[in-house]
Amino acid sequence: MALSIRETIGDRQSIAGSYNNIGAVYKEQSNFTEALKYYFISLKIKKEIGDKWGMAASYNNIASIYNNQGSYAEALKNYLASLKIKEEIGDKAGIAYSYSGIGNIYYGKHNYSEALKNYFVSLKIKQEIGDRSGIATLYGNIGVIYKDLKRYKEAEGYLTSSLVLSKEIGNLEGIKEATLNLSEVYEATGKSKQALDYYKLFVIARDSLFNEENTKKTVRLEMNYEFDKKESAAKLEQEKKEAVATAESKKQKIIIWSVCGILILVFAFAVFAYRSYLEKRGRNLIQHPTKLYTNVNRKMLF
Repeated sequence: MALSIRETIGDRQSIAGSYNNIGAVYKEQSNFTEALKYYFISLKIKKEIGDKWGMAASYNNIASIYNNQGSYAEALKNYLASLKIKEEIGDKAGIAYSYSGIGNIYYGKHNYSEALKNYFVSLKIKQEIGDRSGIATLYGNIGVIYKDLKRYKEAEGYLTSSLVLSKEIGNLEGIKEATLNLSEVYEATGKSKQALDYYKLFVIARDSLFNEENTKKTVRLEMNYEFDKKESAAKLEQEKKEAVATAESKKQKIIIWSVCGILILVFAFAVFAYRSYLEKRGRNLIQHPTKLYTNVNRKMLF
């Protein structure tokens, strides 16, 4: 609906935004084909209007889709395209996001050294700009790589930092991931009690997150119900208006055709009457020809 209105008024910046948002919805639904379609349309418009910030954001969005699909070469290409623009315009948050995305790609390819390299660059920038949520995520990502490399001491340090920061900012997802990975680290190092304790914390965070998500789903369903109800009422009202307008139009057409019919009848009657008059006059001339000429002659004599 927003896209339709924006296209009507010709607001191309906002049109690109609508396409981007539609793509984001499809991404949340894991409909990556449709998400890419709308992201590419958004990118095309942003290129045409010279919106560099928007272009960089679109490249990041496209890269994240390719990364989810395991198309690492395409993902890397788009992250690098975004990074180049972000560096041109000096968007530090965007630069950090791109480096983090590139790190995710290398992690997916099990190239841990390159993944760590990009994560650390991103972490440094996020620390400079004070992005606590991003810092917590990167601590967790770095900790996971060290866990996979069996460098458990370093893994414990980064995962603990991620957990502490996630608790401070109330990030349940971060708490869930950090506690699960810490439990695995302690299990791998023979610390069964700590492993069990952190697993219990993981279960609590997981259940809390599950309940929170269920609450959100309930709220979304209620909102959708109210929206559908209003939409149905508006549609019914519109249909009533259209029905009244149709009936009125039919009524006017009937009146117009009735008037036209009457006029045609009047005209036909007038023609008939006039022809009758001419015929009667013609018969009179045939029956009394001298009368007319006498009158004419009299007129001439006078």
